[in-house]
Amino acid sequence: MPDDARPGLRYKRAAAARGPRPASPAKPMLRSLAIRDFVLIPRIELSFGPGLTVLTGETGAGKSALLEAARLLLGGRAEPDLVRAGAERAELEALFELPAEHPARARLAERDYPAGDELLVRRTVPARPGARGQVTINGRLATVAILREITAGLVAVSSQHEQRTLSDPDTHAELLDAFAGAGSLRERMAEAHRRLTAARRDLEVVVGEHARRLERVDWLRDRVRELEQARLRPGEIAELEADLAARKAGARLTGALERAAAELAGGDDAPGATARLARAEAALREAAALDPRLQRLAEETAEARAVADDAAAELAAYRDRHDFDPARLEALEDRLHLLRRLVRTHGGTEEAARARLDELRAELDLVDRHADHRAATERAAREAEAAALDAAGTLGAARRRAARRLSREVTAALADLGMDGAAVEVRLAPRTEGTAAGELRLAPDGAETVELLFAPNPGEGRRPLARIASGGELSRLLLAVKRVLAGREPTATYLFDEIDAGVSGEAARRVAAAIRDVARHHQVLCVTHLPAVAAQGAAHVLVEKVEEGGRTVTRARELSPAERVEAIARLVGGAEPGPKARAAAADLLRRAAADDEEA
Repeated sequence: MPDDARPGLRYKRAAAARGPRPASPAKPMLRSLAIRDFVLIPRIELSFGPGLTVLTGETGAGKSALLEAARLLLGGRAEPDLVRAGAERAELEALFELPAEHPARARLAERDYPAGDELLVRRTVPARPGARGQVTINGRLATVAILREITAGLVAVSSQHEQRTLSDPDTHAELLDAFAGAGSLRERMAEAHRRLTAARRDLEVVVGEHARRLERVDWLRDRVRELEQARLRPGEIAELEADLAARKAGARLTGALERAAAELAGGDDAPGATARLARAEAALREAAALDPRLQRLAEETAEARAVADDAAAELAAYRDRHDFDPARLEALEDRLHLLRRLVRTHGGTEEAARARLDELRAELDLVDRHADHRAATERAAREAEAAALDAAGTLGAARRRAARRLSREVTAALADLGMDGAAVEVRLAPRTEGTAAGELRLAPDGAETVELLFAPNPGEGRRPLARIASGGELSRLLLAVKRVLAGREPTATYLFDEIDAGVSGEAARRVAAAIRDVARHHQVLCVTHLPAVAAQGAAHVLVEKVEEGGRTVTRARELSPAERVEAIARLVGGAEPGPKARAAAADLLRRAAADDEEA
C-alpha cells in the first residue's frame, strides 16, 4: 500500500478526533484495519476505539468480508478466490495497541521482533493459485504460523463457527476456568502434566536401559573375573614365547641325551657301551696272556672303556644340572594360549586388554549405579505424579466451586435474553477411560471433563448442546456466556458476526443490552441487522455495495450522528424509511445514550 494508505497514518488522524491515546493501554485493542483488493473491496480504511463499534449494511454488502480479513490477519487460511477480480493480490493490515505486560510483547521479543506499544501486521494474498503470500510483523518478515502465535488471544471472532465450537465439549473446560479465574491453576496443571509426561518418558527409557544392562551382568562378571584372574602384564606374551622356544629346544636336547645315556650306560635288558667295553677289555686281557702282542689292544680297549665311563658320568651330571620338566612346558603353553585368546578378544595387546578390564569394571559398576539412577527416576516420577494430582485436585476444586455459579449466571443471562425457562448445567465428570478401576487419567487440562448441558424449555432434561440447541439458541447461549465472562476472559477484542441472528422484539432489546454489557469490558466489533444493537454502538460503520465504473464494489465509512439516525431508520423501516422509522431510530439512540450515562 502507498504510505498515505498505511493504517498507522490513518490512526493518527482518527486519534486526534477521539482524543489523545494513553502512553500504554490497559488492554490490547484493534486500532485500525486497512484492506485493499479483497473480495469486492477495492480499498477500505477503518479506525476503531474502545467499546462497541457496530457494522451495518444490506445483506451481501460485504460486512462479513471485513471480519474475514480480520481472520486472515490473525493467521487464518487464505484462498486465492478472496482476491478482487483483476488484482494481482489482496493487501491487509491491522494495527493493535499492546499493554506493557501483555504476553504478545514477550512473544515478539522471543521471536526477535520489535516489541513496543504497537503491533502492526500485514499480509498479502496472491491471486495466482500456488503462489505464496507475504506476512510481516512490525516491518519484519514472518510466517503465517508465527502470525498466529503472536496474535493469539488478541481477538476472538464469534460467529456461526464459534457457535459450533461452543457445541464442542472440549472447549467447555476453558470457559469454566475463565469464569473461575483459574487461569494460573490451569497453567500450573498444564506444566505439572508436562513434567509428569517427561518424568514418565524418562522412567520408561531408564527402565528399558536398566533391563538391557541387567542382561549383560553375568557376561560382564565372567569377563571381569577372567581378566582379573589372568593378571595380564605388558610384554608377558613375548616373554612366554621366548621361554617356550627355549624349553622346546631343551626338550629335544633331553631326548638326545636320554638316548645317549641309554647307549652308554645301558639298561636292565640291554647292556650299554661301557659294560660291553668292560667285557671286551676282560676278553682281550685274557687273550693277551696267551699272546702278548694283544696287550696293546687290551690297553686301548681299557682306555676306550674309561672314556665311555667318563662320558656317561659327565652326561649324568649334565642332566642333573638341567631340569627339562614336561609338565612345566605344558603349563607355559596353556598360559600362552589363554593370554593370546584374551588379547585377541579384548583389543589385540596386553595394554588394550588391561584397558578393557577397566572399561568392563566401570560398566559393571555402572549397572549398580544405574539401579540407584532408576530408583531416583522412579522417585522423580512419583513426585511428578503427586504434583500433577495436587494441581489437578486444586483445579478441580476451583471448577466445582465455580460450576454451580456459572450454571446459575448463564441461565439467568439466557432469561435476560428472552429464553425464560431455559437452563444450563455445567457438569464435571472424572476422567477414567483407559485406567484401572478407581484411577484417574490426567490430561493437560485436568483430571475431569467439563460439559455444558442445555435444556431449552422447562421440564426437559439437560442434554449436550450439539444434540439439542438450535442455531438461534446457540447464538443467544454464546452471547449469554460472553456476557457472564465479560471482564474475565483474557481476550480484549470480540468480533461478533451476526451473533444476534434470529431474534426480534423484546429479545432483540435484551440482546442489545447484553452486547452493550460485554462492550463495557471489551472492545467489540459487531455485525448486526438489529436496530436495538446498532443504537448501542459508540461508533457506527456503514458497509454498502455500490457501482463504480461499471463494477460492484464494497465501501465502508464511519457515520456521523445524523447519518446514524438514517441508517438505523433503514433497519427499522426498510430501504425507504418514513418519519416513524426515523423517530424510532432517534428514540433508540437517546435510550442508548441514557443507558451509557446510567452506567
